[in-house]
Amino acid sequence: MSPPLNPGSPSWPIGTRVVLIEAIEHEGRVVKAGTMAVLTSEARDTGLASLETPGGRRFKALRRQLVLQRRRVLDEAAERPAWPRLRARIVLASVVGSTAWGLSDEGSDQDIRGVYLEPFRDTVGVRKVPDVIQDPNADGAYFELRKLVRLGLNADPNALELLWSPLVVAMSPLGRRLRDQRHMFTSEAVVGSFGRYGLSQFRKVRRRLESPGRHARPKNAYN
Repeated sequence: MSPPLNPGSPSWPIGTRVVLIEAIEHEGRVVKAGTMAVLTSEARDTGLASLETPGGRRFKALRRQLVLQRRRVLDEAAERPAWPRLRARIVLASVVGSTAWGLSDEGSDQDIRGVYLEPFRDTVGVRKVPDVIQDPNADGAYFELRKLVRLGLNADPNALELLWSPLVVAMSPLGRRLRDQRHMFTSEAVVGSFGRYGLSQFRKVRRRLESPGRHARPKNAYN
């Protein structure tokens, strides 16, 4: 992958398309690595760039956390099959997160998670084939079917939320069979996978309540 440009590099024109190379927090919400956005302004003294996604979400990131989209796409094209080809292999897709469970507000994004079936010719080839693909035009991640099964057997929260979401946006006959048999992934392991996550969130809330000043995040800080 081409290295990200640093604050001392030449300015990028307004409208430059970039890709976020690491997850960041902005106004209390996480912006995922791989998010594509357009540059709307840049502070040269701090290297902080203002960005906007195709869906209209705005956030800020440091210059070192960004790479040019065209360079990123070209770097990955040689090792990852094209999204336009694999999206035709999606067997199940659901809305997940706050929107799926009635907890969203005006600022919430609609996240999609799904499953795709890898073409047979890819399984017998010599090139590297991904087990997760991203929709470049939306906040969407899709697991290859075998990966979803492995995650489900380990009671992975992401896999189980996909299978139990009440908002299904795409489903083939194979996807319907997968949902109909989703109970095969329920086990006592759920207590550990969901319980550990829940406890970690309670600990974060407790720490913030006990010392709000220490955990307050300065505006526009991403260190």
